[in-house]
Amino acid sequence: MKSKSTTDVASRIPEKLHFIGIGGIGMSALAEVALARQCKVSGSDPTPSRLTRRLADLGAFITTVQDGSAIEGDATVVVTSAIKPDNLELVRAQDLGCPIVHRSELLSWLMEGKRTITVAGTHGKTTTTAMIGHVLEVLGEDPTIITGGVMPTVGSPVKVGKSQLIVAEADESDGSFLRYTPLISVLTNIDRDHMEFFGNDERLIDTFRQYLKRTHPDGTSIIGWDSPLSRNIGADLSINKLGFGFVLGCDVRATGFCPRRDGSTFTAVVERDAVEVNLPMFGKHNAANALCALAVARALGLNIQRAASALTSFPGVGRRMSLVTIRGNCRIFDDYAHNPGKISACISSVREASPTERILVIYQSHRYSRLETMYEDLLGAFGAASEVAVLPVYSAGEPHRDGYEAPKLAADMAKFSKVSTKAVMSLEDAVQWTLALLCDFSEPTTVITVGAGDVWKVAEKLAQAMD
Repeated sequence: MKSKSTTDVASRIPEKLHFIGIGGIGMSALAEVALARQCKVSGSDPTPSRLTRRLADLGAFITTVQDGSAIEGDATVVVTSAIKPDNLELVRAQDLGCPIVHRSELLSWLMEGKRTITVAGTHGKTTTTAMIGHVLEVLGEDPTIITGGVMPTVGSPVKVGKSQLIVAEADESDGSFLRYTPLISVLTNIDRDHMEFFGNDERLIDTFRQYLKRTHPDGTSIIGWDSPLSRNIGADLSINKLGFGFVLGCDVRATGFCPRRDGSTFTAVVERDAVEVNLPMFGKHNAANALCALAVARALGLNIQRAASALTSFPGVGRRMSLVTIRGNCRIFDDYAHNPGKISACISSVREASPTERILVIYQSHRYSRLETMYEDLLGAFGAASEVAVLPVYSAGEPHRDGYEAPKLAADMAKFSKVSTKAVMSLEDAVQWTLALLCDFSEPTTVITVGAGDVWKVAEKLAQAMD
């Protein structure tokens, strides 16, 4: 793959950057990469966190004040699609005449001249990105890894490497991933999500099609073949490609899948090579993520046996079926799942590994707009659970909408998922509901906190109460 000269690439990266909302995982990751490129970085976030403290330790100027006073006139201001037009910092940046760029534009600049691997899809982006990065790291490739979740080995959503390889999560929610021209484009799957942006299925599918078409001519597209929509797109495109999954016809396929309480084993057939995989993660969906990582290794010409061995030590990603604590026969996990496919996969993977185990789920819906566009699918995704506690909706800044109160959500979930439900009106109520059901921790039980809001606090409170 040809790349631009170092001088041309460097000229695209501003010397001074200010991030509005720097505490978000995606923004903090870009800020850390920019710091590693010797940029002067500042940013604001109203809530201090481990990520903002890390950035401050690395040399960034961080403020909790968002009135625009921290913005210098010669800075380039980085925003996300969530920043409203009346945001005081954005207004101040416009008054100063500062260049304003979307986070995806900055990422595209940071990836210029590099051998880039971008990971897109409705489900599995973060885990797959981290898994690919882990395999490349173990194989000595020293990549830069940019994910949407905290990697436990570095305590950050980013690991800055010294090689030309960059593995980055590509967000489709606002179509901004069409700015990238990757050497290797990954499409895990396609499902109906972010329909408030896409509007209809045709635009959703076409946007992913355009993403694959932007793959470098000398590169490869890695496509999830188990997803009918991604498979149909891949089959129609005349591009270098490798399909992965469980269905017949995959270039990289799993056979002999065997679920365990602590993970899974299977054989991966990578074109004509067969390797054994011992994965410390639940579910066929994570096995598919591992197949994707092996497909990337094949596209890069790396040793497949060594790549398969590397998967054994994959440490996972924060809030992706993260084990919080174990007490007796009780385990508590936390998962970021917030759309039907993710929710169903995380619960079903536990049920598949432990068919008779009691599974207690504490669920917090994320955004009224998501409930509105996929209501029945969301509430029908809990069938593998034993009992579910339903919290009020985490609005993520959206205005309240009537008709989505927790008691109604719980009643409708019981109808669509055929599962016992209970509306709980606070995080503390959820803790007490769970503790009352756990009793002496002797019955084999898995507790999962599920959602993209602050439901993770329930898992932490439970762990403290069980000590």
